Amino acid sequence: MRKLLFATIIVACAASSGWAQSSDYNKAEFGGGYSLAWLDDGSGNRERFNGLFVEGTGNFTRYFGIKGEYSFHRKDFGAGLNANIHTFVGGVQIKDNSTETVVKPFAHAMAGFANARASFAGTGDSSTGFAGVFGGGLDLRAARHIDVRVIQADYVPTHIEGETQHNFRIGFGIVLH
Repeated sequence: MRKLLFATIIVACAASSGWAQSSDYNKAEFGGGYSLAWLDDGSGNRERFNGLFVEGTGNFTRYFGIKGEYSFHRKDFGAGLNANIHTFVGGVQIKDNSTETVVKPFAHAMAGFANARASFAGTGDSSTGFAGVFGGGLDLRAARHIDVRVIQADYVPTHIEGETQHNFRIGFGIVLH
């Protein structure tokens, strides 16, 4: 039993020191920022919603990572009527994550779910369905561990209550790695 415990400790220490060694690419990044969405109201019209996004990416190679993202968008229509949408998605990101690269275009494809809510005068309704996020953008290195997300543009289809909505969004923000 002592040998197994000792071997487990040695493997854990070796793994953590191996992860901490310097690399030619960023192994993880976390970002967030402002997002402006144009949401399909089902009748062919689009409403503008203000919001934010928060994301995390674990990079397995210099060019490939697994990404998770949460976004929230809200609109107040006045007279007590407001609506919001929460999107939780995960998928892949293709990006040059070299520690030396200054200009970093990226593309991502993610799937998950969206929760749309509307409320009027204290009463509300909520629906959940499929969501996808397909797009990309451009990050610029500002400092050793900070990139500026200059632009992110996405097609965000959702399928809620049997209807498909064709939504779009753009955003900007900060990425830490």
